[in-house]
Amino acid sequence: MNHEWLIIFLVSVDIQDTNNDEINIVAKEILKDKFNAEIIEKLKDVVVDDTIKVVLINNVKLISKEITYDTECLELIGESLQKIRIKLPDAFQLQDKESLLMLLLHLRKNFRSTRVMISTYGHGSMFGIFTSRNYKNDKKLTNYTAIENRDLDYWNVVSPNLMKRGSLNIGEERIEYLVAARPFSNDKYLYKTLNSPCQEIIVLGTNGGGQNFKVLSNEEFAWAIKKSFGKIDFLIFNNCVMQNIYVQHSFRGVVDYLIAPTTGIVYPCFNLRGIIDFLKAGTRLENPEISRFIAEKSFREGNNDYPMHSIVIEEFIVVSMRLDNLTDIFNILQEIKEFLETELVGADRNSFACAIANSLEETYPMEYNTFTGETVFDLLQILESDYLKEYVTLQNFRQRLLKIISSGSDFIHTFTGSTAYHAGYKEYYRSKKNITVSGICIYFPKNIDENEYIKPFFNSISYENDLEKGMNWYRDVIKAYLTVIKS
Repeated sequence: MNHEWLIIFLVSVDIQDTNNDEINIVAKEILKDKFNAEIIEKLKDVVVDDTIKVVLINNVKLISKEITYDTECLELIGESLQKIRIKLPDAFQLQDKESLLMLLLHLRKNFRSTRVMISTYGHGSMFGIFTSRNYKNDKKLTNYTAIENRDLDYWNVVSPNLMKRGSLNIGEERIEYLVAARPFSNDKYLYKTLNSPCQEIIVLGTNGGGQNFKVLSNEEFAWAIKKSFGKIDFLIFNNCVMQNIYVQHSFRGVVDYLIAPTTGIVYPCFNLRGIIDFLKAGTRLENPEISRFIAEKSFREGNNDYPMHSIVIEEFIVVSMRLDNLTDIFNILQEIKEFLETELVGADRNSFACAIANSLEETYPMEYNTFTGETVFDLLQILESDYLKEYVTLQNFRQRLLKIISSGSDFIHTFTGSTAYHAGYKEYYRSKKNITVSGICIYFPKNIDENEYIKPFFNSISYENDLEKGMNWYRDVIKAYLTVIKS
């Protein structure tokens, strides 16, 4: 049977042992049913017919003395989820491109469909997805992380049922702990409360291993799609900061519409049930119409399953972009790169670098709500900064980019949460009536400390992505800028 749509949900989650058995037990109890609670429960009332095939793949990685894997493969038949008969290797992991290709080839063969939509869930790292620590627990490693009250308030909204507090004795001291099993995260926190009511502090800090991460790179994912389906209609990332120039460059030619957040994101930002119902109700809907619904309407329309998440949803920015229309943008990016490179080694480089630094300080960092740094910016918003207005060449670039994204040709569709730019950040944005959202996001750390801090999260320097190989943005622009700022 040939279906109209094959919709594939790929979920990757890690469960890492800590050095405390009591916390491990609590964490695993909470995480054990997370997939069912966060995905299956939201789809259980969806009824599909033969025109739509929905497949869910949940890949769990348990990091302990040994690394083990558990993968659950399900398909939605009518209104019930049933296991798929598929033989996967014991060490199957979505971060491995060959394993992913094997899975996609199986799904293509067994669920023949005219159109394909792939949606992923897990950590995003700008240059790839499903980022996870990739080492065994030798009883010297922890993944304890500093925690602040704003984090607690945020997670109490996002997943209050997936948080649990407890306490234990360490020597003579009674320590409180928190297991925060956020959707698609294995974070565990150990903290104690200070006398101050507005601060929580960490007891044990993260131990080394910052560069020892495993990630499915954009290029690897694109390769697996090309080898299996050739080209798909939609790729939806429920992964942080994945609408950016590196992702766009990698998936050109294998994805029609890329739908992803420019900011951080948490489940259930995408209205899964609403998207499926929209596809069911339509008769041969064209991709631009689907893109517009997902980006501009699905977050607030028919999203009543998630009333407690409405405040969090308003902090996100999501862009749907048609990747076939990117040639002119990348040509302009090359010109911008060459101009910046020249200015950063020229006689007036100090003043120019200072103008960039002030612009970055003024511009909203896209990953602000991920608590992982301030290094990802919308390029048009940087160019719109007051500090760069005197550079005529840059303003010409800005006008050319603005003309492309506002062409009205179904190139991009956007969702901008009502508080996305007001999340306790810049007064500059509070006073702006219109903020350009382009989806043309770049990696541009404000200083050396930010660049070093963000490496483990974005895995940005450990390999050269395809865009970097062709454009040398990091080598010729970022390094030059950081050198001038340091001096």
